[in-house]
Amino acid sequence: FVILVDRIHLVHVTRDAVRAASVGDDPRSAAEMVIDRSFPDREISLTVSMSDDVVTVEMVLVNRTDVPIIGRFLPEVELRESLSMLAEAFVDQ
Repeated sequence: FVILVDRIHLVHVTRDAVRAASVGDDPRSAAEMVIDRSFPDREISLTVSMSDDVVTVEMVLVNRTDVPIIGRFLPEVELRESLSMLAEAFVDQ
């Protein structure tokens, strides 16, 4: 059940992060701000890439299975989500 909730949360946060990255002056910083607010106590791997007019955000969340007694017998679950969106604002550098 916890993995399902994390999966749904990850999808929504990735969507919010790619939206922020697509309109922000600094796409990576904008995406990081969304992640920090949404997953304040979790470690998330973030990749932000830009190609032409498209920004892509990929996030990876490792769900540790540290449940007492049975946790050591269960593998960690890695959740990945990647979304792309048309960039609306990039500052020319």
